[in-house]
Amino acid sequence: MPFNQRLQIVDEWSLIIIIANVLHSIYVIILLFPKDIKQSKGNMDLMFGLANFLIWVGITKYLKYSDSLNILPATSIRVGLPIAK
Repeated sequence: MPFNQRLQIVDEWSLIIIIANVLHSIYVIILLFPKDIKQSKGNMDLMFGLANFLIWVGITKYLKYSDSLNILPATSIRVGLPIAK
């Protein structure tokens, strides 16, 4: 099976969530064993922030297509816009 066909099998949003979970796991391991792994605080914060960003991107993508789960964000936007004016 060619590589292009293999990529069509994998959902890109699932891949984003998997990458975010791996980044979170690495971050936790670094926090648990700080003496074993030499890592600067800036790189750790960047990794944690990127992982959180990817998680939120995945969550908002799935919320957009689920009518039952989209009630709170849709209501917040509908009520929040007139209040902001």
